[in-house]
Amino acid sequence: MFKNHARLLLPLALVAAFSLSAASGVSGALFAQESKPTAQEPEYVYQVFLLGADGKLVALEQQKPTYKTKARRVPFKGVTVTGEYTVPYPESTVRIAPDAHFIVRVPDGFDPRSVIYLKPFVVETAVRALPVATAKGLYTVKSTETPDTSLAVTFKKYGEKSVEIVPAKPLDPGEYAFGITGNIALGLACFAVDPK
Repeated sequence: MFKNHARLLLPLALVAAFSLSAASGVSGALFAQESKPTAQEPEYVYQVFLLGADGKLVALEQQKPTYKTKARRVPFKGVTVTGEYTVPYPESTVRIAPDAHFIVRVPDGFDPRSVIYLKPFVVETAVRALPVATAKGLYTVKSTETPDTSLAVTFKKYGEKSVEIVPAKPLDPGEYAFGITGNIALGLACFAVDPK
């Protein structure tokens, strides 16, 4: 009789051991998934970073722009006045590849296309400039122009609260800046692309 019980208990023990082993494997798999590193994101909204090849965020050059106007007199045609935002020095301290990607954190519910822009600087002797308006006239203002030099970019979800910014095409050599529409006081995130 005891032999019969032993014969019945042995398969049950094997089944139990196999079940524990399988459960341990499942638990390990779940634990491995839970410990997967999350995407690194900016701490504050409207901060734009370069996305490194290793997934780490690299700070761009931060500058607070200054507004100034330039007047140019044209004989018999009047005066052309150009308003522009400038940042010091003709070159950025941050040099990147033309196919770089960027990460920015935006407030919940905001469409990044309506608030984030990427523009090329006009490089002058001692500054980098973003022209914002031009007025022309002889005695009074006859016309005004507001150039939109924004470059085409695409946005896609990144991490929990951020988006990835991808220029529509590789950037040409030059100086660039990301800014926030209607809030220049937040500053500009500047960088440059060197010739190959």
